[in-house]
Amino acid sequence: MRTVHRLLGNFPVATANSLLVGSCLKSSWRFAVASRSVAETQRRLVLGLIRRAEATQFGQEHGFDRIRTVDEFRTRVPIRDYMGHLPYIEAIAEGRADVLTSDRVLLLQPSSGSTAPSKLIPFTDRLRREFMAGVEPWLANLYMNRKGLLSGSAYWAVTPPGNVAPSSDGPVPIGFDEDSRYFGAVEQLLLRRCMAVPDAVAAIDDMAACRYVTLLFLLRSQNLVLASVWNATFLTLLLKSIGAWTDRLLRDIQAGTLTPPCSLSPALHRQLSRLLKPKRRRAEQLSRILSDGCERGGFVRVWPRLKLVSCWCDGNAAAGAAELGELLPGVEIQPKGLMATEGIVSFPLLGQPGGALAVRSHFFEFIERCSELPTNDFSGCTTRLANELEQGRRYSVVLTTGGGLYRYYLGDLVEVVGFRGALPLLRFIGKEDDVSDMVGEKLHAAHVERVLQRVSRQFRTPSEFQMLAPHQSPMGSACYVLYVGDVAVDDGRLDEMAREIDSSLRENFHYDHSRNLGQLGPVRVFRVEGKGTPASEQRIAHLAACGRKMTTVKPRILEKDLDWAGAFAGRFVPSAEKSTEGKP
Repeated sequence: MRTVHRLLGNFPVATANSLLVGSCLKSSWRFAVASRSVAETQRRLVLGLIRRAEATQFGQEHGFDRIRTVDEFRTRVPIRDYMGHLPYIEAIAEGRADVLTSDRVLLLQPSSGSTAPSKLIPFTDRLRREFMAGVEPWLANLYMNRKGLLSGSAYWAVTPPGNVAPSSDGPVPIGFDEDSRYFGAVEQLLLRRCMAVPDAVAAIDDMAACRYVTLLFLLRSQNLVLASVWNATFLTLLLKSIGAWTDRLLRDIQAGTLTPPCSLSPALHRQLSRLLKPKRRRAEQLSRILSDGCERGGFVRVWPRLKLVSCWCDGNAAAGAAELGELLPGVEIQPKGLMATEGIVSFPLLGQPGGALAVRSHFFEFIERCSELPTNDFSGCTTRLANELEQGRRYSVVLTTGGGLYRYYLGDLVEVVGFRGALPLLRFIGKEDDVSDMVGEKLHAAHVERVLQRVSRQFRTPSEFQMLAPHQSPMGSACYVLYVGDVAVDDGRLDEMAREIDSSLRENFHYDHSRNLGQLGPVRVFRVEGKGTPASEQRIAHLAACGRKMTTVKPRILEKDLDWAGAFAGRFVPSAEKSTEGKP
């Protein structure tokens, strides 16, 4: 393997890209064949999963050995959300085998939950292959249809910095593996040869240092052609950080050195420094470009070969994608499909509206929800199969995967925007359950409610009105604001309360990650001072002015709209925490 590593490491980037794409063509061909027979592909897929799980605890409890048809599977196995799977996942976390799947559970991946700060999703090698059954056709389609991508390097911002495979006290590790592990061993080496930023950067714990080192490698790359991130605000914040470190970055590029604002471990510093050589001409070129400023399209001069950025563009991510597009005029912004920790639902195909259903990955069902039913009440719901969807209709996604989730309610709402032959094309609408998700933080109302109740008791700050909502400052990062009604405590006490709320919300893996990246600032407090009009009435009046029927307005502990600071009379409570707005 070392010989292979040295050989692939010496390949030109164009050769490595070509070999990587070539390895994806077989999967792409299989996907094209499967797309012509959606019903049969899905039938064989789910029956195969059932056969392999007959001897598991779940399979025995649900009579998998007697299931012969898709309808029998849907009859015997009820739709469940995460809480319905939780007893089985807890057994896996304790080290029990053959619980949900006969495959070995490699790790439990954290994802935000509604009834707990984080969910733990079983990850198996079969689930890895199911993800790749969607990722590989996307890569093949992208590189084969966009000229110039094969000859340049790419930036993949996939693994959350500082969260690669953390240790676990239990028998099953809890955390994220390296994202390149979705690929086979040779493909991993090829992918790393094509990366503008080495994956070792993900091991940097300090966010400022991680951002600096990422920028250093990106700025050194003159042939960057592709960037793939999740939320566009991650890349926007990264680009806007260049100004704070311009002189330091240019010195490092010119000298081939590595001097981040915070120190790295000696081993990691040596590992990354070996990849750096002096680039005097590049430093001079960047000095001329950056001296003119980059806020209005100048970033395309930094990376003149950049062709495409892949990121979330739907739902709450639309505004961030639009802002990124303004920073990178002329660069194609490709919407990602719908990918969750639990599984991949869709992936983009160039020239097609929406994302193609990942028909070879998992078994899919779609709920046409009755509007009068609660979100988590599945008793009155019937599902449609992938071959039964109708254009223009909206559905909630249900998954059965090789990771051991059976008829799993994902909570994501999609709209059928077209068909590619028989294959449905889907657009992500948003979370069906009560989740606020500006930049990927995925705060659920049930979690927020428990946090606010506990903190209010702790600080003895009862109020007739409490509501948490996102806020976007014109001069800084986004944050969440606690709006409080009449409460007999001073500002200092409310500020302490805000810090405790922020600390508790950081139990949510994704919220904590967004805070670490600087996409979100700390929680702030807004005193609603209504001059005789209670905060609850001000809220109702605002919603009525926006066209809502007053009789349908319900109290909410978590709102997802951004404009509440202008809806209430009152003021922000001064914060003793040092602001990081405007800083990298």
